[in-house]
Amino acid sequence: MGAADDDKLTTPPGVCYFLIAWCITTLILCLVGNSVVLLASRKFKAIRLDEISTTIIDNLAVADIGYGIVGIMPTIAAIVTKKWVYGRTMCIVNKFLTNVFFNMTILLVVLLNASKLSCLLFPFHTAQRTTRNAVIMTSSLWTVVVIYSLFSTLIADPDVYFDTISFQCWVNFGNVIPFGTILVAWMIFSNVVIVVFTVWLLVMVKRITAGSILTKGGIAVIMVSTIFTISNLPAAIVMTLKMIKSIQWDPAAAAFCNIFATYIYYISNFSNPIIYYFSVKSFRQFIDRKVFKRNLPSSEYTSDNVPVIVKSIQAQPRLIEVKTGSSSEPIHPEP
Repeated sequence: MGAADDDKLTTPPGVCYFLIAWCITTLILCLVGNSVVLLASRKFKAIRLDEISTTIIDNLAVADIGYGIVGIMPTIAAIVTKKWVYGRTMCIVNKFLTNVFFNMTILLVVLLNASKLSCLLFPFHTAQRTTRNAVIMTSSLWTVVVIYSLFSTLIADPDVYFDTISFQCWVNFGNVIPFGTILVAWMIFSNVVIVVFTVWLLVMVKRITAGSILTKGGIAVIMVSTIFTISNLPAAIVMTLKMIKSIQWDPAAAAFCNIFATYIYYISNFSNPIIYYFSVKSFRQFIDRKVFKRNLPSSEYTSDNVPVIVKSIQAQPRLIEVKTGSSSEPIHPEP
C-alpha cells in the first residue's frame, strides 16, 4: 500500500499525541456510554419515549459502538505505528464496515427527526405506533445499507492506500465513489434541513399552545441531530470540494482539512448518551439511581412518551350522569 500524500508532509509529534489521546478518550466514552444506553433501554426500560424513537435510539447506540470498534480502535494502532498494520484485505473489510455504520447513523438520525416531526404533527397517532413497526423500519435500513456497501465493494477493484497525514487506510472504489460521495453529502445536507424544520416546528408549537403539546424527547432529537450535523459537515464539505476538479488544493491545507474532518466526526459517536442524560428525564433518573446512587422517590419516575395535552385531558374529572326520572344531571365524582 502506498502513501496518498507527499512524503515531505508529516504530522508533527504533538499532533500525533493529541490524536492518540483524542481517540482513546472518544473510544472509551463511545463504548461505555452507548452500552449504558442499551442496558437502560432494553433491560430497565429507562428511556420512556415513544416506541419508534426508543428503537431508533437503540439502533443508533449499536451503530456508534460498531463504528467505535472498527473505525476508532484501528486508528489508534495506525497513529502509534505510522502505518496500517492489518494488511490490504482487512483495510477493505474495515472500510466496508465503517461505511455500513456511518451510513446507518445518517439514516437513523434522519429517521429520528422524521419520527419526531410526525409526533408533533399527529400527536394522537403516537399511541398506534408499536415496536414491531419500529423494528421493520430499522431492519429495512440495515438491510439496504449492508447490500449497498457490499455491492460497492464487490463490483470494484479497490485501490488501497494509507494516508500518512490522517493515519487512515482509504479504499478508492473508482466509479462507485462519486455516487457514494454525492449520496453521503446529500444525506448530511438534507439532515440540516430536517433539523432546522424540526426546531422551527417545535418553537411554533410551543408558542401557539404555550408548550401544552410539546412532545417529550423533542429537545433530545434536536440536540442529537445538531451535534451530528456539526460533526459531519466538515467531511461533507471536504468530499464535495474534492469532487470539483477545478479546485487546486494546497497540500498543507488539504492535510489539515483531512485531519479535522476525520477526527471531528468522533464527537457524534460519544455525545448521544450525554445528550440523553440532560434532555430525557427518565434516562437521567436511571443514571442518578444506578450510577450516582442517588435516592429518588419512585413517584418521581415519569413517562416521557405522552404529550402534555393528553395528560391534561386524562386528568380532567369525568362527568357522571345520574338519571332522576326523565332528566339527567351531570355531577362531578368525589375526589
